[in-house]
Amino acid sequence: MQVQKAEGESAIKFFFKNVATAATAACVAEIATIPIDTVKVRLQIQSKISDGKPPKYSGFLGTAKTISKEEGFLALYNGKYSGVVDCVSQTFKSDGFLAFYKGFTPNFLRLASWNVTMFVTYEQLKGIVFPPAPKKE
Repeated sequence: MQVQKAEGESAIKFFFKNVATAATAACVAEIATIPIDTVKVRLQIQSKISDGKPPKYSGFLGTAKTISKEEGFLALYNGKYSGVVDCVSQTFKSDGFLAFYKGFTPNFLRLASWNVTMFVTYEQLKGIVFPPAPKKE
């Protein structure tokens, strides 16, 4: 959706209003999705740490309920790491330098094919919608 500048509104005010709106939207999105990601990660890693025991978590809602009951509701907002530096150091110690590039190849191939398709389609449609002007001699 394109936001229009109000009549008489300065370009600077319009710009900062858009930045504030985008930042607010990003914060709301993070507040809503962090618990979902926490539950997803707990479900993903439980198979690595179960050691033959029955799984601690069962399904999305069951996992969220267990985390909230055992660790408190705010535990849904706790990450695995205490910060970026902690994340980088723990990842490097446990999996080495190449761990930072896991998943690079499939992501690269996905993005490369999408970008090629998008730009070729864009250029073709641009040529149809806005044909080049005839050359003047």
